Amino acid sequence: MAITKLTDCDGFFTGNFPDIKFRSTTQENILVVVRIVNVEIDQEILRETYSPDGDGFFYLRDLGKVIQNQPFSNVADVTVKTAYAGSANTIALQFSFQIAYCKLAMENNFKDYFASSFLSSLKGYKVIYPDSVEHLYCMSTVNRGRRNINVKFTIRNKTTGEKRTITTVSSLTIGAYSAGGYSFSVQGIESGYPGHELLDITITVDERTQHFIVDRENIPALNLIFKNSFGQLETLSFNGIIERENKYEFLTRFFNGKFKNQHIDLTRKHTIKTGVLPRNMALWMEELFISDQIRLFVNGQAANEITILEAKVLRNSSRSELPAFEFSYRLSQSNQNLFETEEGGNITISPLDPIFDEVRFFDEFFDDYFG
Repeated sequence: MAITKLTDCDGFFTGNFPDIKFRSTTQENILVVVRIVNVEIDQEILRETYSPDGDGFFYLRDLGKVIQNQPFSNVADVTVKTAYAGSANTIALQFSFQIAYCKLAMENNFKDYFASSFLSSLKGYKVIYPDSVEHLYCMSTVNRGRRNINVKFTIRNKTTGEKRTITTVSSLTIGAYSAGGYSFSVQGIESGYPGHELLDITITVDERTQHFIVDRENIPALNLIFKNSFGQLETLSFNGIIERENKYEFLTRFFNGKFKNQHIDLTRKHTIKTGVLPRNMALWMEELFISDQIRLFVNGQAANEITILEAKVLRNSSRSELPAFEFSYRLSQSNQNLFETEEGGNITISPLDPIFDEVRFFDEFFDDYFG
């Protein structure tokens, strides 16, 4: 009696993990046990009995989804043991592999992706704002331990307009199972150079590079922080218009000769019309709608958790496309009756028209920047 594994399963992300195909030389039932291990978790996640088909084949399906639902991030070791049900104490086949967390159906081998990319689906530059706080994370299966972070940024003197390019070196630590992280704030960098404003910044770690451009023409209508498909935090800001709709439900009773509201229930829905988005950022921004953790981002801090209620995303293949989203959300908490002000960040209305002023901005700003 023997069991053979017919599928290569090493190096996959959880969102694109293949079904594992086996072949048994007998028709006897087979016990399969799966265990996952890293610094966060060490537990058995599957123990099932399988019956081979008429040709001796059986399949371990949707294991990526099972692993993805476990409380782990980044990378984990997985061990699969098989045994015939009649002799469960005798291992017929045992093998191990590594798997990486990502909810997207990534075609890349995660080892190759980690070597050249930060843990984000964003490709190209990112537009940020004077109050932005940014987070970058990276993993590696080869270059672990302490890694250099090369930071290159351009500042401009507010009085003379003179520009300076400055380069600094920092470091982060990449573990065997955990990502290395680096964060910066626009205001934090500017605080080291009084009288100057940040124009752009480029972060490089080994082969990974991310470029940020600071938009000083617009005030974001909404700032969010969310967990992306790699399980890491990213911040996201939208220009445009944000609307608020309050719906009150009253439970009225006649008591002591008067009608009284015994209970008042408030549902508050916020709708954001984003205006025009940078093309390279629009696809990445859709990650917001599949995230299971989203919070308002106020004064550089994570604030109230929110829940997306509906989203409308229209895209086309035209090279002149002007991507724009519309989506609604509510606070996740049951009590919606919050004290809100513009300064508090829960409601911030941009004075610019969401469409035409955004088009003007992107034309003029990028012509000025790259010119």
